[in-house]
Amino acid sequence: KKTDLHEYVRINRNGKYALRFKLENDSLVNVQQSVDSDDVVMISTTGYASRFKCDAIRISGRVSGGVYGIKVAERKGSGGGFVAGMLAMSDYESQILTISKYGMAKRSRLGTAERIPDLDKDGNERFDDDGNRKMMTDGYRSTNPGAKGVRTMKLDEEVADELVSVRRIPDLNDNLFVLTKKGMMIRLAVDQTKETSGKSTKGTRIMELRSKNKQSHDDEIIFTARLPAELIEEDEFDAMDTDGDGVVSREEFETAQAAKFESNSEEE
Repeated sequence: KKTDLHEYVRINRNGKYALRFKLENDSLVNVQQSVDSDDVVMISTTGYASRFKCDAIRISGRVSGGVYGIKVAERKGSGGGFVAGMLAMSDYESQILTISKYGMAKRSRLGTAERIPDLDKDGNERFDDDGNRKMMTDGYRSTNPGAKGVRTMKLDEEVADELVSVRRIPDLNDNLFVLTKKGMMIRLAVDQTKETSGKSTKGTRIMELRSKNKQSHDDEIIFTARLPAELIEEDEFDAMDTDGDGVVSREEFETAQAAKFESNSEEE
């Protein structure tokens, strides 16, 4: 749903309705400020992405229910699941990081959505057996609002893995905090995740949540937060990453905080 910002200039103490839900048990998961030229990307928990221009959605009043942006849940022809996240972006070079509840992460450019030559790792064009040039979509493919979307990440259906986080990454020097259901937290540099252009890949594992025999999972990710690069103190991350693996575990973080507290106490 898209509403003019001036609708919220005056808000009473009791609040104002911003959205009327059409379906029972529906809930609000994301709000973004945008302009008509932005690209809107909605991604479902089952790994499907719907991308369309913001101006494809008409402006409506506060009490309206809006229109479908991606086909999910039990709707006919949907990819199932629910909306995991939504982004409104204008920079084609910005990247989108998707993370599953069992610790898999995948990072891809938003891209122009245009058809471009498919290149190999050496930058050479690929050709099929008939000598025709292979083409690929630059970044996320465009769809219509309300579409099922296209597969953006391959999830392990055998263990019922699903997407739980969708983050816009404007700078690869950003850091990411990842929190699990049991209270475990890690901090990692975004560039530790792998950039992929293929939409059907699983990505890489950023957090080990499997049991010792790796036949089941003992924990799951419930929340992530991005720390912009400009807010990271110089050498702070490297100082906490004592084992040099590019990831700050909960133990490393707590050790660093304890040392910082002890140092501050001595100064007093």
